[in-house]
Amino acid sequence: MKKTILMLSALLCMVFAQSWAQNEVKVQVSASSNGVNIISGTVYDNYSFEVTLPGEFDIVNNISATVKLNDVLGITAEKSMSLSLGDTQMSGVDLRSKFTNSYNFGGSSVKVKVRKGTSIKDFTYAVGKSGNVITGTTDSQTAAAAWTILVESILNGGNTNGVYADIKEGTYIQVGDESLVFDKGIRLFDGDWNAEGYRAGLDKMIALAKENAHIEKLNISGKETFKGVVFLPKGSELGAGNHKVALKEDCKVVLDLSNAFEKVGNSVTRNISDLTTVYDTEGKKAVVLKAAEIFDKIVGMVDVAETVDVDVRLGLVPGDVNKDGVVNVSDVTALVSIILGNDKENPNLYDYDAADVNSNGEINVSDVTSLVGIILGNGSQAEPEVETGE
Repeated sequence: MKKTILMLSALLCMVFAQSWAQNEVKVQVSASSNGVNIISGTVYDNYSFEVTLPGEFDIVNNISATVKLNDVLGITAEKSMSLSLGDTQMSGVDLRSKFTNSYNFGGSSVKVKVRKGTSIKDFTYAVGKSGNVITGTTDSQTAAAAWTILVESILNGGNTNGVYADIKEGTYIQVGDESLVFDKGIRLFDGDWNAEGYRAGLDKMIALAKENAHIEKLNISGKETFKGVVFLPKGSELGAGNHKVALKEDCKVVLDLSNAFEKVGNSVTRNISDLTTVYDTEGKKAVVLKAAEIFDKIVGMVDVAETVDVDVRLGLVPGDVNKDGVVNVSDVTALVSIILGNDKENPNLYDYDAADVNSNGEINVSDVTSLVGIILGNGSQAEPEVETGE
């Protein structure tokens, strides 16, 4: 009997220990006012996540934001900032009428593919919503394997002051059929994060983006307008407190919502231009509202898609079609083979993402032109295709 009790006790301890470990917080981001939580997002150490949307809430005097990291890239830290609103008090604030898609979100499967060279790891999130809480669950082993690839591609350092993000030349963000391309490297968020510093930082961020980036209309159509792309060149860096992380190689992240194409009557095209226009004519408040509108629209598209595909590609070298590590004339030959359909017998010889040299979602003759430009030193390896107007 004693032996049975001991065995049961040991088993219960194992169950509780496992449950406790799985609920341990890996990353937590939250915003609160007067000590009352408004919104929060949490990633647990089993790579499940939970986002709590605000219901009806009050804002009193200030808004505080907190970021907690527990063994993320070897970093365990907490960073907080507070924005004073003076004597401002807002009671009964309710966002549900503004974010109709977000609050009616029904859930979808999100398939994530993380690739680096020949290493490919896939995992799937089952996303659901209950009340104001959106959750995502996945198999922790496959997610951890993908996380390992990401960690190996990021350098962890120290001796960092404040909070900043280094945006390198060649960075671009594509929304639908438009791309915001950074022509110069800039540092965002650098400096003091008190109330005045925050406002000054926002003004500086917008001014720097306008001065050092341009918008390109992409020559794409149809389902491709439902893709969002973020390209971060090697060396892009984030810093907070005494820690910093930097990409050791290029990283391209593609969010593909093509599965929603038949179900949604509009796309997310031309939103970058909308933001620029709104800022020029109506001010920063309108920019925030417009950005929220765009976010809500994207959530609506995710909702109607059976599956959302997220492709994270590390170490991509645009133009290295034959995967030999250099970009030269032999890549032109390989690219032409793909365009002519001669690659079907042995597709493993080719890197099809690298073959999309101009990052427009298609592989065609225009990529040959871009590739030749790279070889001759006349083109950017991360520059999306510009519509010619023909």
